[in-house]
Amino acid sequence: MSVILSIILIVAAALTAAPLVGRSTGVQKAIVFASGDSNPNDNKPSATRNFYLTVDGEQFGVWHMLPSSAGIPDLDHEDEMSYYHDALRDPDATIILYLHGNGGDRANGGRLPLYKLLRSLNYHVFAIDYRSYGDSDDTYLSEESVVADALKTYEYITDRTDRPIFIWGHSLGTAVATHMCSDLQRLGKPSPKGVILEAPFTNMQDELRGNSFGNIMSYHPLFKFGVADAIYKNKLRFESDEHILEFSAPVMILHARDDVVVPYDLGHRLYLIGSSQRLSGTGPVEFHSFDENREFGHMEIYRAPELKGLVENFVHKYREKNVTIPHFFRNTMQQCAHP
Repeated sequence: MSVILSIILIVAAALTAAPLVGRSTGVQKAIVFASGDSNPNDNKPSATRNFYLTVDGEQFGVWHMLPSSAGIPDLDHEDEMSYYHDALRDPDATIILYLHGNGGDRANGGRLPLYKLLRSLNYHVFAIDYRSYGDSDDTYLSEESVVADALKTYEYITDRTDRPIFIWGHSLGTAVATHMCSDLQRLGKPSPKGVILEAPFTNMQDELRGNSFGNIMSYHPLFKFGVADAIYKNKLRFESDEHILEFSAPVMILHARDDVVVPYDLGHRLYLIGSSQRLSGTGPVEFHSFDENREFGHMEIYRAPELKGLVENFVHKYREKNVTIPHFFRNTMQQCAHP
């Protein structure tokens, strides 16, 4: 609730001084990124290795959580890294890279119960805190910076194993996921086997106008100029409606109808775009909704009894399939390689 309240107060202040906001990237970033210092390791799950990766000389925190079937290893610190790396190379290993939303850290809210569910399905789970979040170093936050952190983690995993990787993004993390997958395809790098988007939106302008707080404030005559257009101009765009068309991996979208932070209609609209406009030969897009009377809201789809089966079926269907690259994408990759 504190994150939601902070967004309301920031946007309300933005409307009061809209001309200034139009020139202040700091205020714009505060609207998009509810970041802050914390220590997620106070709530670190068992059988989890905490470590740090570096982008542009700045570190960000990572958890590698073992599948439940692995038990709790009794290791000296010196043996920990090699044990976890060896586990990734197990022939039965499946890896989930989880990208969280705009608030809190990798230990917040419904994230820990979701990790537990994924681990119970015998998946390795990687979760990160983007720079400026949690115990990560501060940085000049941008769309590029959070995507770079996700990409660095993905490359860390693929450098150590060839086992199937799936991406799970939540809220803002869904836009990080689609942007990263678009970059992977454009650069000709290995693609994830599938992408799970929980509470996604089409793009940041739609999200700012559409959520319950922005929807009320959008009637203010200065909202468009002072907030939505300024954020777009400064490249805080998070355009999943474009990026979902730029990679081949299959996609599963999950959205609760009573989500007031990211409106259900935005997730469904993204599904319609992906399912109707992706190139022939790319993976399908599927959509699963959760009725409002179940009160899952923005953060608690993990409570749905059927979620475990949905995830298991999606992973089982695609974990051994090769992600095909349509001819158009291959041409684009060649152009990027030989400008």
